Amino acid sequence: MPSVNEITELTFRGFSAQIRTGDRPLTIYKPDYDEDTKTASGWIASEPGKEYLVCWKKNEATEYAANG
Repeated sequence: MPSVNEITELTFRGFSAQIRTGDRPLTIYKPDYDEDTKTASGWIASEPGKEYLVCWKKNEATEYAANG
């Protein structure tokens, strides 16, 4: 189980994301949130050949203007 100070979930702009192996969330290192590019990122330790899951959820009903 991750320690209290470890970040295991990124939450940004109404969404949360977590990387898991089995039922264990992985620690996210150097999380970064960028409003200009509307992205959240970080890195995780990995092992070749080990399967992982990307879990995400929408936390709230949020509307954002889209430019294009």
